[in-house]
Amino acid sequence: LLDAGVNYIDTAESYKNQPAVGKGIQGRDRKTIFITSKLEIKKEDTKETLTNRFNKSLEELQTDYIDAMMIHSCPDVETVKHADFHAVMAEMKSKGRLRFIGISNHGASFVEEAKIPMEDVLCAAAADGRFDVMLLTYNFLSLEGGDKVLQACAEKNIGTTLMKVNPVGSYYKLKERIGSGGRSCRSTT
Repeated sequence: LLDAGVNYIDTAESYKNQPAVGKGIQGRDRKTIFITSKLEIKKEDTKETLTNRFNKSLEELQTDYIDAMMIHSCPDVETVKHADFHAVMAEMKSKGRLRFIGISNHGASFVEEAKIPMEDVLCAAAADGRFDVMLLTYNFLSLEGGDKVLQACAEKNIGTTLMKVNPVGSYYKLKERIGSGGRSCRSTT
């Protein structure tokens, strides 16, 4: 795909694909590829655990820096403000190991256990002022909330990337996997 012109790679520590991405980008001009990764943040995470996990992502990706590191599927407004996450990301930025700090949220339409609407979490992140980029669900199931987030990001000059833009396609892929006996249900659309 990189030979075809793909220049944006979205990964996460929980996807378990960072070593494959690292291998795939070897020998390429790193400045031509934008890599986003994500960390699931828990209340008990400390500066030490987050630094170690960030460094593991760098090692697995076989790169000196990550373009954007995000809070993965941020569950609530409290996590938006996780002090140790922000301290570690600010340190990584100052060392040139990170370019942008981000946050992602799928919303209740895609994550059954989501208890807080996507727009509440991501608008709180926009108001927080420490995020450079957001990854959000945007489709006909989430237009109103998505529009609120996009407006808040435009007002704060926060970059956005959209996901789950084709929920109907996701449904048919899931249905096909279940019908074929596939056990994995993770969609990448």
